[in-house]
Amino acid sequence: MYIADATTILEKHGLSSHFYADDIQLYVSCRRGDTTACANRVSVCTEDITRWMASNRLVVNPIKTDVLWCSSSQPPPDTPLLPSGTTVQPSASLRNLCVLFDTDLSLAAHVNHLTALCYSSLRRIKRCCCALTRSASVILVNSFIVSKLDYCNSLFAGCSKQLVDKLLCVLNCAA
Repeated sequence: MYIADATTILEKHGLSSHFYADDIQLYVSCRRGDTTACANRVSVCTEDITRWMASNRLVVNPIKTDVLWCSSSQPPPDTPLLPSGTTVQPSASLRNLCVLFDTDLSLAAHVNHLTALCYSSLRRIKRCCCALTRSASVILVNSFIVSKLDYCNSLFAGCSKQLVDKLLCVLNCAA
């Protein structure tokens, strides 16, 4: 609630935003040739937000500042942001509420990370399976595997068949 007034700054710069607790995510769309101007606009906006936050006894954490340029048809630009005198280089992927988004929005980074986590959990469950009842094993698989695969599963609707097959393979191993 105490950062809700920051929306006026974002609107002044023509940026879209999403707030979650004390985090602010900025969104902007531009043509490939306009990335430098777009990055400058975001940098100026973040400077204004930093000043506004300082005047309200709040601090921007530059370590948590990240940028992801997305492009579906070409490799994304490598234009950095320059907020508060620091250079923020673009990332290949970015975590948002436990989902890894990559530059082409394919979710390949997320699926690879998710399957690695699930296989690791399956190996740990398998090591102690002989000491567990069938019911306890099912509870562990549902808790540590199925719950991870189920979280934000609507995002997988646009994934490639190869990525969906990777996820299904984890489910088959868990069964």
